[in-house]
Amino acid sequence: MDSLANGGRCDRECLRTSPADTQSAGDRFYSRFRTLLADAIVNPSIPSAAAILLTGAALVSQGRQSAGWTLCGTAYRMVIDMGCHLSTDTSHSHLRTGGVSEIEVDIEREWRRRLYWGALVTDATQSMYLGRQVTLRPSQGRVSQMLLDHYEELEEWSPLIDEAQSPGSNALLLAYRPRPAYAVSTFNALVKLAMISTRITQTFYSIDCVKSSPDTLWQTKADIEGDLSDWLSELPTHLRLDFDKHVPPPHQITPHTTYHVLNILLRRPFLEGGYLQDSTIADAGPSNDQSCTDSALAIWKLVSAYRDTFTLRRSPFLLSYAVYSAVVVILRQSKNAPPDHFQDAIGFFLTALSELQRGCNFGLRRPVAIIRDMMAELGSTQPPQYQPENQSAFSSILEMCSFDPNSQYAPNNAASGMEGCTFAQFEPLPHDFFNVLDDQEQNIVNDPLYGLFAQEPGGYNFQAG
Repeated sequence: MDSLANGGRCDRECLRTSPADTQSAGDRFYSRFRTLLADAIVNPSIPSAAAILLTGAALVSQGRQSAGWTLCGTAYRMVIDMGCHLSTDTSHSHLRTGGVSEIEVDIEREWRRRLYWGALVTDATQSMYLGRQVTLRPSQGRVSQMLLDHYEELEEWSPLIDEAQSPGSNALLLAYRPRPAYAVSTFNALVKLAMISTRITQTFYSIDCVKSSPDTLWQTKADIEGDLSDWLSELPTHLRLDFDKHVPPPHQITPHTTYHVLNILLRRPFLEGGYLQDSTIADAGPSNDQSCTDSALAIWKLVSAYRDTFTLRRSPFLLSYAVYSAVVVILRQSKNAPPDHFQDAIGFFLTALSELQRGCNFGLRRPVAIIRDMMAELGSTQPPQYQPENQSAFSSILEMCSFDPNSQYAPNNAASGMEGCTFAQFEPLPHDFFNVLDDQEQNIVNDPLYGLFAQEPGGYNFQAG
């Protein structure tokens, strides 16, 4: 969010190690970062923790999930080591020893609050994206969400215009009228979603869920549904979206796509074929299905407005995750719908994934592989023909994944139609993975939405170097 709130990612070729390779952007910075990292780790500081956190998040979106997750884990521990997760902090000693004014103490406290909540949001979003339990649990922190510095709340936001590029490539961005950033209130809204997200992943996407009774799971689901409803109803007026009036800055759209992703993640285990379907109250299945479909179509509308206004080449990985979540839901629903009912939506999402992969989110190979498997299972081997962009988008999707016939990602050619399609098993993990878990636990691991980049057997490097 920080990069978007400050104008967005820069596409200049001079920032790339290889001018022709967009994925080499930032490599020189990362090399220098690694050189300085050793000293920073042994001397924790607020600037170092923030730098490690931002770099780790950037690496995740670039497809370097292991490096990004490890770096962010280091930042989380720095945050805890410095006591940023507590209301009281070491700055009290500054006043006793003298030499530091009260305003300097307040500034340090503000830094600590922002660092803690920024780390918690990063932790919660990566937990969904990577399928790993959170490190910073809200119940273990005692930090106020009240931020004192609201200077950036009413700053004007306008997209970064790279004058080195042709006017044509910047046409959409040049046409955008600057609007208030509302950075603080947007951040606070994301913090609340992060805490809801943590509760969802801990309750329904961890091994603990197999220990809970159906009544407990259903009650928790109802409670979280209430939390999501409250989040939406309590949004400040200036953060409510009305695309008929204007399209807000991109970082104000992301909380809304995330809200719908959480709605999908909350209900998905209770759907037909989900690993908690036995906990579903009779007659609740159709409402869960419809709610997921409504959220997927809402994501379509949100991402479409985002794309038409800003393009997708600078969008955060949370938006990529929203697109992926929506297309998984739509593909699932298309099984029982008329052939052309969701063609527009599917065509749009394929196009969006292709554009995201060509932008700053070039770590989407595995999600695309899962979608290709799903389309093969459904028999959707051809994209809709009445949208010209879809054919090229579909080709780009296929080119992202060059499959070995023996690859675990290879489509199952035996299933040429929609019959016999088991949606709870689309995540292409070996059946003996986590063989100490029972069948229900295996289904959690195999869920195609939670944890796109969980490490697989054989993917670890046991050699030093």
